Amino acid sequence: RARRRRPPRRLFLVGFMASGKTAVGRRLAERLGLAFVDVDAEIERISGRTVRAIFEESGEGAFREREAAFLAGTASLPGALVATGGGAFAQEGGRSAISRLGTSILLDVPLEAIRGRLAGKTDRPLFQSPEQLAALFAERAPFYRMADVRVSLSGAETVEETADRVLTALEDHETIPAPD
Repeated sequence: RARRRRPPRRLFLVGFMASGKTAVGRRLAERLGLAFVDVDAEIERISGRTVRAIFEESGEGAFREREAAFLAGTASLPGALVATGGGAFAQEGGRSAISRLGTSILLDVPLEAIRGRLAGKTDRPLFQSPEQLAALFAERAPFYRMADVRVSLSGAETVEETADRVLTALEDHETIPAPD
C-alpha cells in the first residue's frame, strides 16, 4: 500500500525535566531542517531572568502564563521543532496550545534515569528533593500519556540514538494510507 506524508507541522517535544528535550530537539531540528525553539531558553532571553529566578520572584503561576503565551506564539512559525519545559504539557493551557498547533512527542524516560541526570544540579526550580521529584513525576505522568507520539526510552541512549527513535516513531505516526 502506498503511504503519504501529512503536511509538515510544528513538532513539540514534551516530557519530564532532564528527559533530553533540548539536546534531542536541537539534533532533530537539524536533521529535519526545521527551526529549533527552546521555550525555557526563550523565556529567559526575553525576560532577562533565569527560569529559577522567575519562579522565585514571581511564582510558578506567572511562569506558566509566560510559557502558555510563548507556546501560543509559535503559531507564527511555519514549521519548527519546539522543546517545551517539563511542566508545559501538564498545564491545560500548554497542552491545548500544543494540540492545536502541532504534534506532541513524549520523550518517556524512567524516573531513575531522570534522578541520575539531575544529581548535583541546582538550577531546576521544582527539584528540591528525591521525594518531591518522585511526587511531581507521578503527578505529571497522566498528562504526558496524552501526547500524540510516545517514545519509550531507557535513559541510556545517546542523543543520536534518541533522535533516530523519535524519527521512526514520528514517521509511523505521520504516514497514512493512500486512499484506495
